[in-house]
Amino acid sequence: MVENINIAQVSICSSDTNFDLVTLHQFLKIPSLKRNELIMQQKIEFIDIAGDKINLIDGLRAITSLIKKLREEGSYSNYIENQ
Repeated sequence: MVENINIAQVSICSSDTNFDLVTLHQFLKIPSLKRNELIMQQKIEFIDIAGDKINLIDGLRAITSLIKKLREEGSYSNYIENQ
């Protein structure tokens, strides 16, 4: 279930051997076109608070759900700017 997924970090592949760990908030601050490009190129992995890898589809569903909820509340821009 999406509600049970707690993404703590996102691992972004920056080269063949280097990965950058960013928080979910930092990942959401990346412009959506760049995020989509990283996703399509399979250069990201979602990591939960226990340090375990989250299935890509489940992670994307959780992020989509979070963004939808924030937009419905009218707080998406505030979340991106102030976290």
